[in-house]
Amino acid sequence: MSVVLEKLTIKTQNQNQLNLVEKLETVKNALLTRIEQAGFQLGVNSTPSLSYKEMRRIALCEQKLNLHLDGDAFDSLVTFLESHSISLEKEQLELASVSATSQESFVNGWIEGVLFAVWNGMTGR
Repeated sequence: MSVVLEKLTIKTQNQNQLNLVEKLETVKNALLTRIEQAGFQLGVNSTPSLSYKEMRRIALCEQKLNLHLDGDAFDSLVTFLESHSISLEKEQLELASVSATSQESFVNGWIEGVLFAVWNGMTGR
């Protein structure tokens, strides 16, 4: 019987570990979605400050890169926005500073926000 109890204990520990991993993945995905939404909103809000040429470059780069960004993308975005007198809010910086993945999600969201704003602005005209 002790062998059966050990197996059940091990199985329970493995199940608890699996449940914990699933919970952590769910929380991580929710956080990345929130970060991407923050980037998206900033993209929509910053679009009026961009020139046509810049918006065109963003659209072309998005098509060519297929949204695969390196680790410097967030720093480049911050520098680009600062050159347009756009600064990130404290909450946006904190969200994006969680990890390299969160920075990539924020930049992806920003690009999607710009493209969304451009597309919706053009469809009514």
